[in-house]
Amino acid sequence: MFVFKKNSLLTSDYEFTKYFHNYLLVLLLSLVFVHVPKIVHLQLCNLRLQELNGKPSFLNPVWYAASFILGAIAGTNEKKWKLGFIEETEKQVAQHLESSIASLPKKDLRSRKFLKEIAIDEEKHRASAKKIGSVDIPENVKRTMDGLSRIMKKISFYI
Repeated sequence: MFVFKKNSLLTSDYEFTKYFHNYLLVLLLSLVFVHVPKIVHLQLCNLRLQELNGKPSFLNPVWYAASFILGAIAGTNEKKWKLGFIEETEKQVAQHLESSIASLPKKDLRSRKFLKEIAIDEEKHRASAKKIGSVDIPENVKRTMDGLSRIMKKISFYI
């Protein structure tokens, strides 16, 4: 059971209820506009894996959990910083996709098509975050994000 305490700045039940409903609305919108496209991307990748008789990494649940935790941590910051985290994430994902596309065999046009579609979506997400007011996050956070993604890619490559 979850217990919500009123913020000391909220002076009435009405204000608390209004605040809570706004929070739920933001959560719902993030599920629709952020998570649904990611699910579509995962479906495309899984479809291509099936077509190639491949299988998803058994570490995928670990990567999903790590991504969720990082997003939740970023979500505790102010709005502009959250948007900066999203912008940087999308930028790094796009770079990863470009390097993946470059490493594909030239004849694998279908995989290229899927990854290019995903890269276009990631750029749209990055541009949206920038447009609505993201701020540049600190360099040490960017380097940490990059380092973690490199570790994840290396582990995924060898396992």
